[in-house]
Amino acid sequence: MDRGQLIDYYRGLCDRYPIHFIEDGLQEDDYEGFARMRKELPTLIVGDDIFATNETRLRKGYEQQAGNGIIIKANQAGTVTETMHVARLARELGYTVVASTRSGETADEFQSDLAVAMGASYMKNGCPFRGEMVTKWNRMMEIEAQLGARSKFRGRDL
Repeated sequence: MDRGQLIDYYRGLCDRYPIHFIEDGLQEDDYEGFARMRKELPTLIVGDDIFATNETRLRKGYEQQAGNGIIIKANQAGTVTETMHVARLARELGYTVVASTRSGETADEFQSDLAVAMGASYMKNGCPFRGEMVTKWNRMMEIEAQLGARSKFRGRDL
């Protein structure tokens, strides 16, 4: 499929199903296509590879109105400081922030704490069927319990 056909295909899916967001719907350097998707589709257009948790790529995407959501991965940025910087910038630019781990991730809970610290609207871990994923989901529930009434599930509000 060419870009237009693929966007039309996504439109059909969005018409039939309650799709909340499309991630990396086009080639990683297709800023123009991501902008078209953002304009034409009734869902979040989230970029992972197009932005790569990189300030320069995010700013280019913003200038071209490419997408309205970003996957944030600490391993892409390289440092926690850079990760937090890109997440903060994305929120300032009006992007929805989706914290994400990577496949083959360790059982370390840190990614869950980082997602909360960066103010991510979502956390993408995959389903809890392996130990490293269960650990992260368990940590999210612990954080929710610690926050008590200050904790807020934002999934249905976004």
